[in-house]
Amino acid sequence: MHSVSKHDSAPQTESPDQARLTQRIAELPLEKLRILARKVREAGLDGGQLQPDQKKAASCLVAIRTTGTKPPLFLLHPVGGGVQPYYLLAEYLSPDQPVYAIQNHEFGSHEEHAYAPIEELAARYLDVIHPVIGDRPCYLGGWSMGGILAFEMAIQMQKRGGDAPLLLIMIDAPAQFVSVHPDDGGFAKELVLAGRIWAHQKGKEFKMPAEDLQHFEPAEQLHQFIQAVKREEIVASGADEAALRAAIKTFINNNRACERYAPSHYAGSVVVLRASEVQRETEERTRGVWQDPCFGWQAFCAKTVEVRYVPGDHMFMMFEPHVPVLGASLQEFMDNAIAGAEF
Repeated sequence: MHSVSKHDSAPQTESPDQARLTQRIAELPLEKLRILARKVREAGLDGGQLQPDQKKAASCLVAIRTTGTKPPLFLLHPVGGGVQPYYLLAEYLSPDQPVYAIQNHEFGSHEEHAYAPIEELAARYLDVIHPVIGDRPCYLGGWSMGGILAFEMAIQMQKRGGDAPLLLIMIDAPAQFVSVHPDDGGFAKELVLAGRIWAHQKGKEFKMPAEDLQHFEPAEQLHQFIQAVKREEIVASGADEAALRAAIKTFINNNRACERYAPSHYAGSVVVLRASEVQRETEERTRGVWQDPCFGWQAFCAKTVEVRYVPGDHMFMMFEPHVPVLGASLQEFMDNAIAGAEF
């Protein structure tokens, strides 16, 4: 549903009923259109008609809005691998703004992705978006890990001899992640980190300490963790355990890629959109850079990095009631970048 697909070559004619429905939708107020779009997404995600074992893995390129005359915006996935928050963000961008996203995990999928460093992922994603961009200018950005991926992609675009993005957008994306997996009990600490992030999305707190897991073998640690997130109602009690294992593996591999990434220098324009509230996980994982407004990126950028604080913390800045401000700020920076560009 969300992936770019080929269209049939034969022209399609709307029936009278379809034409009336199209006209009614076009006449809806913007807010009702947003509500309708969310209900359609929820039906596709939660309706149960698509089972993980009954479908092939979706393309990593996700078309959120393909229409519009502005340069396309490409948003890279955060550490969980999915891109659902970008659908909501796109609702608060200009209707004339094309928006695409790149994912490396689809919610509910059983597919487990092997570890890949940031540089490898960036090269792979550049190959994916190149046919969409062609010779046009574009914007690159992302939330959390997505900003790191976008930064490396922008560097590789320049190395390949292409133009830099009109603007590189870092949505609360730090230049440095602190390792959470030292030799003593590292896997347990990664599981607890995942649990805390999942819980925060539900407005809860994951209470199991890493020490409760560390005396088990890794397979049993994973089992105990899954039972804990179900028991604490962070995920549904009947959640598909194979899908949870795949999601956890994706999270851990993506997290390790972020920790091991060493940015090089970039010559293009960069803006950092920072969450105005700092949660505990952000402090712990970005020691040394979270107090820097630029989140550590100025050391790797030739131009002055622009910074703007927006409401919310690292997780909730992507959701209502905070995301409208984030969307407006993002669109403002993109429009200013295109206004100042020379072609």
